[in-house]
Amino acid sequence: RGGRGGALSRWIKPTDFHLGAEVTFEMPSTGSKLFTLVVKGYDDYTKKIMESDKDEFPQSRTDLDVSRLSEKFTATKLPIRLIFSEADKFGTGMLPAEEFKKVVRAIEKEAKETGTIKIFDLPEDELELIIRDFGEQSEEDGSVSVHFNDFVDLMVLGAPRTAREYERDRQGTFAFSVEERMLKVLRSHFEEAGTSRLRKSFRDVDKDGSGFISAYLYKTVLRKHKFHLIMTERAADALRMQYDTNADGTLDYNSMCDAIHPGDFDKYVDAYIGPTTYGEKPKVGGPKNPLASTIKSAGEGLTTEEYLKKMNDENFSFSGDLKKQLLRAFNSFSSCFARHNRKKQLRKHMTAFDIYHLGTVTKEQFLSAIDDVTAEFFIDFDERDRDLISDYLFANDEIKINYERLLKVICTRNVMEAEKLRKESMASHVDSDKLFLVVDEQRARDFGGTLNLFST
Repeated sequence: RGGRGGALSRWIKPTDFHLGAEVTFEMPSTGSKLFTLVVKGYDDYTKKIMESDKDEFPQSRTDLDVSRLSEKFTATKLPIRLIFSEADKFGTGMLPAEEFKKVVRAIEKEAKETGTIKIFDLPEDELELIIRDFGEQSEEDGSVSVHFNDFVDLMVLGAPRTAREYERDRQGTFAFSVEERMLKVLRSHFEEAGTSRLRKSFRDVDKDGSGFISAYLYKTVLRKHKFHLIMTERAADALRMQYDTNADGTLDYNSMCDAIHPGDFDKYVDAYIGPTTYGEKPKVGGPKNPLASTIKSAGEGLTTEEYLKKMNDENFSFSGDLKKQLLRAFNSFSSCFARHNRKKQLRKHMTAFDIYHLGTVTKEQFLSAIDDVTAEFFIDFDERDRDLISDYLFANDEIKINYERLLKVICTRNVMEAEKLRKESMASHVDSDKLFLVVDEQRARDFGGTLNLFST
């Protein structure tokens, strides 16, 4: 039936070649399935490398087990956090060890029933290792309870990066929310076997176990996880206020961690691949295949390249929201031309067109100046953004706009001021043809329009 179209695929890592693993190779450009290898065993030399080479195999045994589970559950689109939360009848965020085992086995069973991919049950010893890693022993009776939210958080970090995420990476940082950027940092720490358990860090400083911490402790944890490198203090304060559910200046860190780690993989896959289904349809009466939307069958559906182009166009158009399109275009223009030397050169080209020193340019002159400076400085400015800005601000080819004000509006990313500038330029514009249009009604006045020069 072909490969998975690259939507849930990723580059192969050394840690994929564990004992019993099935590794499927696909064409990077099309997602077509090439072949599948099964790891039956390895020699002593390879085993020694896997145990000692921390550069190639940096993650712990638990991290690797969770990563493999995550890839299986992502493909089957199961709401993992929701399933665990429903089992947590008292809302403590913890489950007894035996209950945690039952939930994991139930999820594995449900994953098998989807028929999407082969699901192998996690060996009992590896499940016990996970329980020890995420468990907490009671001082009263010695029983062990598991922080299942920590487990789900780690599964999110181990989930495969999807095609849409790579596309949004290409578009730039501004396409991501603060929570998504934090998830990217945590993922990098997870892959390097560093500090990646954010919720546990918050819980360690939450001495009374209330689920709320002060602004000072919040920033302490952010610095520990190196989030100060991706956000300003003002942005950190804004994020804390967003999750200040008590409105008392504290942080509800569980709510924030739930938002950073989207643990329901049905929503996760829809958000990063898209809910629209295309391609091969499931057989009538058989289990619905959640990956049908990523498979191209013969003669129908879209190829990976076509789908990514369609997805990119939809993201670029913001579903037809003109204000968002303009804001993105202004952001792009500013990043390309707001530097002093480039902006100065852009103004110089516009001034060259202004031979009567009126301080204005036409649409054609504006585009010509942009193209000249783009070529001069080798600037990668998207033509779609260029055309959107010019078509919006210059309603027709004859309208002239003050270029100093024009540059200020675009570089300050002021969409409301741009709308005002457009209206003013349209109102002040006079159609030159109408200035010379003279309607000769002399014949109608003198002869009533009935004169016949050929009458006898």
